[in-house]
Amino acid sequence: MNAHQRRKRSSVMKPVNQTRFGDDGNCVQACLASLFNLELNDVPHFIDEEVAAGQGWYWAMQLWSMRKFYLYPVNLAVGGGHTAIVDGYYCVSGLSYRGRQHMCIAKNGVIVHDPHPDNTGLLEVGEVLVFAKIM
Repeated sequence: MNAHQRRKRSSVMKPVNQTRFGDDGNCVQACLASLFNLELNDVPHFIDEEVAAGQGWYWAMQLWSMRKFYLYPVNLAVGGGHTAIVDGYYCVSGLSYRGRQHMCIAKNGVIVHDPHPDNTGLLEVGEVLVFAKIM
């Protein structure tokens, strides 16, 4: 991937919606597909990966992003009225209006894509997920 393709990937986000809901939901898969401009099936459903590897979903996501993009996921805990505003697109998670943990895409402090069909976003952002380049 050349420098122009990397700039294009970071400046454009193609919204992808989740297809699984409840305890087996795939909002993380949909958010990463959106963030990296991939098709949903090009991103693993990390809950399935967790079962296969005997590790947590975050571990599976970490390995995938490092192997595929040389990017290391950095999870920042926020809340209590605070947030982290990152330049560009990034993932945010917290409690949804449906009463479940959920992930969405934000840009410059504003949720710009909720992969759930009801598109209600989050009650409050509890975590911010950004990706750091591994050199």
